[in-house]
Amino acid sequence: MRLNRSSLGVAALLLLSHFVPASVQAKDGSCKGHTFPVQRDGKSINTSWPLRVLRQNTPVYYDAGGSRSKTTLKFGTVLDALRISDSQTQGRVEVCESGCLPGESLGWMDREDLLCDIYPLKNDKGLERKAFIKTPPQPEIVEEGKHRVKKTTVTAYSCYDSTCKTSYNSLSRFEMYFIVAEKPQRYLLADKYNLLMAPPLVGWVDKKRIVPWNTTLQLRPKENVNYIRAFPNLNPSARGVKIDPTAAVDLAGGNTWYKFPLHVPLLDIKNYGKYYHVSAPGIGMKGFDVEEMNQQTAVVEKLKHVDVFFLLDGTHSMQASLDAAKKFARQIVNELSNQHDYRETHFRFGFRVYRDDFQGARWPGDESIGEGLPLSGICQPKANITQDNQATFNRKIFPVKESDERGDEDPSYEENLFRGIRQAIQDMGNCPNRLKLLFVIGDHGDNQGQSHKLIQRLTQTFTHSVRLFFIQAPNDKPYNAEYQTAYNLFQTQANSILAQVYPGMDYRGNLKKLNPGTVNQIMAQLATEVVQQVSNHSTSSTINEVIQKLRAGQSVKEIIEQGMREGDLPVLYWQLLKKDLCQTVDEQCEHPVDHRVIDAYIPVSDDLVEEIWIISRDLDNWKSLLRPLFKNIQGKPFDAQKREFVRVLKEELMRILGEPLLAQAGETLADVLKRKSGLPVREHSPLMQYTVKEIRNMQRCEFQRLTKWVESIYTLLNRLTASPTFKVAYSLANFPDSQCPRVSAKGRNIKRLTLAPPKALGPNDEYRYDHSFRKDTIFSIPKDFLP
Repeated sequence: MRLNRSSLGVAALLLLSHFVPASVQAKDGSCKGHTFPVQRDGKSINTSWPLRVLRQNTPVYYDAGGSRSKTTLKFGTVLDALRISDSQTQGRVEVCESGCLPGESLGWMDREDLLCDIYPLKNDKGLERKAFIKTPPQPEIVEEGKHRVKKTTVTAYSCYDSTCKTSYNSLSRFEMYFIVAEKPQRYLLADKYNLLMAPPLVGWVDKKRIVPWNTTLQLRPKENVNYIRAFPNLNPSARGVKIDPTAAVDLAGGNTWYKFPLHVPLLDIKNYGKYYHVSAPGIGMKGFDVEEMNQQTAVVEKLKHVDVFFLLDGTHSMQASLDAAKKFARQIVNELSNQHDYRETHFRFGFRVYRDDFQGARWPGDESIGEGLPLSGICQPKANITQDNQATFNRKIFPVKESDERGDEDPSYEENLFRGIRQAIQDMGNCPNRLKLLFVIGDHGDNQGQSHKLIQRLTQTFTHSVRLFFIQAPNDKPYNAEYQTAYNLFQTQANSILAQVYPGMDYRGNLKKLNPGTVNQIMAQLATEVVQQVSNHSTSSTINEVIQKLRAGQSVKEIIEQGMREGDLPVLYWQLLKKDLCQTVDEQCEHPVDHRVIDAYIPVSDDLVEEIWIISRDLDNWKSLLRPLFKNIQGKPFDAQKREFVRVLKEELMRILGEPLLAQAGETLADVLKRKSGLPVREHSPLMQYTVKEIRNMQRCEFQRLTKWVESIYTLLNRLTASPTFKVAYSLANFPDSQCPRVSAKGRNIKRLTLAPPKALGPNDEYRYDHSFRKDTIFSIPKDFLP
């Protein structure tokens, strides 16, 4: 049967019911009723999960049953749990400051004043609860403490009672949050999915100020569509629904959506499946200039394209540093490329060696400039370009050796540091829009006076503020006065350069001195320092969040202040990001841009793609489920194939769900999944539409169709996760009825899937199905990609 588009819209929404619901009793996120794991004594708590204080001025009591308070704690304070007073689920909890030592108890607290979960609350379908802020269309007078103020933002409070007016945060625009606790009047929001590392909480928000997103469904216009019309209101009338075309806003089409981790969240289906109710993302909406915003966010996008350049002192005392540098590119890529936060970061590497003048016979031309690898003019962020660069870096730097000890012709210890920096600026000059990280690794300063032209050249050559780091090798001759003078000069000159490059900023972490040790110990120190600094300044996950907030209208000032409060990255990172952004966003530097549209209604049409917003581990679970279903049955007799298929299916679902798969008589696999917590399943799933009994009794040709479908979807998902920058396209065709005349109605729903040749989603690797978002990898994929 062919479904019309309205039926498909309703079917998409019904996808919600095919998430496995939580089997535990719903709770509000506090420690009330929470089961603490305990040690053998039955009282000492055995967990590394942190606790969080749920309201401002929460009392801490002297004992487990008394009413005399010892002190009070601020909202959001991070604590460790020590002991329970009664049972694992009842009574007070003894707490201490995070990271405390034995005997440093703060006292006892009531469970309802503590946050126990580190993940968002789930709804009755097993979905993490998410929300958007509903900003007022006009400025409103609100109470904050003892004052009444006019605001266009929404206040997040430090307590959950509606009588509490203590402001904790101001929220605005299209910003997604996770709901981590709930009280009768307010929700507690967090902007991180996982709270294990204790990121700051956002605060308590009145429920009327929230637009819940209780699905994982979203929309985007198809690539060949210029725009989609969205309407702020649906007005009921005697003839159905009336819309005001003059109030319509446009939702941008094209392939630009592949650049963002979040598309158009689908909240509901209205008016008998004729309209999608969506949360407005800002992109393409009223007050939003797509071309202008693309220019602005392009500045931030480029910060995911990182050039790492090493300027290396090649004299004899720097042997350990040269040996360590030979492994830098490999270590940086190996340690960062598989982490969620750097999934979209594209690295290029280059280097230059500088030495003393007396080596002129060995290094013709400029006597102090040695071997190097300048950065090429190929600027596109593509995987093959990155891989070629890394291979060239390893090949070029491997033969580099330190020079001999000083000769009689060079009686000083000073090096040609400034000449080396000038050459490095030239070597890094190609692709000035990329983020430049320059590591100057040496031990001695320059005997020439510092040139202000050097600083001017450094700050004017590149579009973005260059990230400059000085790393000084250990002092191996502390009792040699001449050596010590040259050694101290390196620190003096480095500080002077940093102060001029970063005036008024906190650059203290950009000059590091390595500790004395063996060659291997020095190499390890240097590698750790370099990788840490690169990781601090090249996280694509942070850049994606900044872009999302800019597109939502949040001011640069708000974004930077929030980033500094979280404290995950150096202060200098945020200071430089603000400098780069404010050069392009003008008014939005200090003031938010209000797009006014909070939610909207879009007519259901073939111009839209219905998608699932899915975490990478859920896709991995699907692949681990599907592969043995067709691999393990190969070479077995037909009846044994069916038995093995059912056995593997039940075992894999049990592994993923954490409990046996118990189906009642007549229940399909999809029906079972409605009662569990686990994988998303599409509506009318060709695989999950069957009961276990139907699979066991299936005739050969229908079973072959089913296993072929499973293998095809596995191949599709494997291509998707292996090459997320390439479009996964396919065609579906009916199997000839003559091949299987007794096929069931369900068997006729199974199609032959043929994958099309891969084609890039866009001109570079910024266009992709997967994105780093909130410390995880998120895929936005058409719902039909699931089996």
